[in-house]
Amino acid sequence: MQCILILILGWDLFLSSNKLLSQIAPTVLFSFTEAAHNWKQLLKIIAAEFNRTEVANELLDSYELRVQKMRKDLEINRLQLRASCLVVASGAIYLVAKETPVESVFNDIGLQRYSLEDASKEAYFPISEEKLPS
Repeated sequence: MQCILILILGWDLFLSSNKLLSQIAPTVLFSFTEAAHNWKQLLKIIAAEFNRTEVANELLDSYELRVQKMRKDLEINRLQLRASCLVVASGAIYLVAKETPVESVFNDIGLQRYSLEDASKEAYFPISEEKLPS
């Protein structure tokens, strides 16, 4: 017999259903806005559900080392560089806006974003190839 692990992750929008969801499987509800700004804390919360806080801490330590290396590698040009994050899916190109975990990664590295990314309230918005920053 195969063992299947179920964990319900969701936004705190479903807080009223938490008791019912918890009867189905371990449930972790979180604020989408908070998760967008603090993905590291969300990782720790999820790891705690699995009693794997040490693994989460190791991942975060490794992340910090990679960030420091990238900052050092980009030191000369970092303040002049502009960065964007694109997702290509279902034949379309989506720009990842500022209110996502990508923003905190860019901030950790010290990269600036294009002002185009301020224009949308959506986390991901479709763009055409003509609108890609040059």
